Amino acid sequence: MAARGEEGFVLADVLVSLIVTSLVTGTLLAAVSRSALTTQRTADQYRASSYARSKLAELRASGLLAEGQSQGRFDDLFSWSLTVAKDQKLGTDHETAPLIPLDIALEVSWRRGSHRYARVYRTILLRGKGPAGASNQPWREGRSAPA
Repeated sequence: MAARGEEGFVLADVLVSLIVTSLVTGTLLAAVSRSALTTQRTADQYRASSYARSKLAELRASGLLAEGQSQGRFDDLFSWSLTVAKDQKLGTDHETAPLIPLDIALEVSWRRGSHRYARVYRTILLRGKGPAGASNQPWREGRSAPA
């Protein structure tokens, strides 16, 4: 038969091991939770980037770019806001300059819970400046710039 002191020592061992196991489990659960949140954010940012590339390609292909602002939705979660303006920094506003630089800013935004996230994608598109009545199509690779 075991002495009385040995039973208490075994009980203390069990309690210490339960406490250590609880701490390790809590730490692991917190790490998994952070990992899942990071994965969701990364997936959202990738989706926003894909939507932005798609929208910019659509704008270039359509040739219907006009100065001003517009907005819309990609789906229930993601929306976009577009700002198009002449780029004044490049200084090609002279009447002999064959191309007009357009500064394009596309903001893609979305919500997750109570948080709002947004990414802004910027580019410059060169639009041909032809004679009066000529097409105002943007200049694209594979198409010569207006003379």
